[in-house]
Amino acid sequence: MALLLSDGDHDSGSISTKYAVDVAKELGSKIYTIAMSDEADSTLLQMIAKSSGGEYFKAKDSDELLKIYDHINSYELSTIKSREYLSKEYYYHYVLLFAFAFMLYFLYRRLL
Repeated sequence: MALLLSDGDHDSGSISTKYAVDVAKELGSKIYTIAMSDEADSTLLQMIAKSSGGEYFKAKDSDELLKIYDHINSYELSTIKSREYLSKEYYYHYVLLFAFAFMLYFLYRRLL
């Protein structure tokens, strides 16, 4: 899932809108578009959302934006799966080796 907040104008970047939507569809990602201004190109944002299986929204203020987030969240419930690894490196054997060598040195000196 991708969330696109936009004024709707494609005025930067070298990737075409159609190519980006095609990649999202290949990956199985829906694109939810949110127009953030009255001057937004709503036709473009609706095309992006519809082509990818997402939905188009228009937010005029932060309260509407929060409602849209809640609405999208109700559609896209998923369990987050993560793995945590703990990498431990023990260095006690270096200290133990040093102590053993030190003990052998003192035993050798005592016997002489």
